[in-house]
Amino acid sequence: MTKEKPFILHALSPTKIVSPFDINMAYDSGFDNVATYTNITMEDVSDLVQDIIFSRHPNDCKKTGLFIAGEDAEEAIEMLEKAKKAMVPPFEISVFADPAGSFTTAAAMIACVKNTLASKFKTDLKNKKLQIVGAKGIVGGACAVIAAQEGAKVGMIIHRDGAIDPINKRVAEYKKKYGVNLEAVMGITDDEKTKMSEDADIILCAAAAGKEALLLKHFKNAKNLKVVSDVNAVPPPGIEGLEVNSNEEKIKNTNVFGIGALAVGQIKAQVQHKLLKLMCTSDKPVFLDFREAYKIAQDIKK
Repeated sequence: MTKEKPFILHALSPTKIVSPFDINMAYDSGFDNVATYTNITMEDVSDLVQDIIFSRHPNDCKKTGLFIAGEDAEEAIEMLEKAKKAMVPPFEISVFADPAGSFTTAAAMIACVKNTLASKFKTDLKNKKLQIVGAKGIVGGACAVIAAQEGAKVGMIIHRDGAIDPINKRVAEYKKKYGVNLEAVMGITDDEKTKMSEDADIILCAAAAGKEALLLKHFKNAKNLKVVSDVNAVPPPGIEGLEVNSNEEKIKNTNVFGIGALAVGQIKAQVQHKLLKLMCTSDKPVFLDFREAYKIAQDIKK
């Protein structure tokens, strides 16, 4: 009797570790074995992919996947594209990029906000003013692109000194790569944060964990503000008054609906599970990034 070939996931990262979170998720989603590769450079990708594909019969390539981790969204996308180019049909495998969980987290966050707009306000993201605090980070950047592609008017908030040049650079890069129009918005001083909040329909916080980036005094009187969300589960919250387990509850003493980190995280985990599962079940190779993650997240929130 021929032994059934195992499902193998090869997880690579330009950093010194592959997150245990991703390894656990892979096993729980159907992979029998997970091999990790660290400190990988862009020059390593093609050779690694070809070692992976040519070591198995084409029929077993569908039981083989490549996961791209790391801490840089643009680098992960570039590695995904390089991996695709290294395929030699019929030797092809599925590839999923989700550096630092950012793509699945951003997809979950935007899907949650979109659902709240629909359920509480009978509207969507089109033409809504959406401000992102922590836009220089990997989750904030992915949120900006997804929201802009949904028709939102996205402001990338400069909320601390030293972020002006990185934010302006990201605005230009995303316009060139994804065709989205983003705006750099000042939000360092109390007055700037208050003005930014008054201009917003939605505020997302993807700032560094354990730091209050936006205080209640900045947004409690913002007349147009409908929804705020935060991905930080480490106290204190990134947005004052927003509980980590809040799921469309109004923030105390405001009319603003909040979506906390645990509500976002629950959807994020389901999205990652479904995408990893898809790698195991698809008869054809799939190539997955924040765009596919957002489609799944919307399906979950319907």
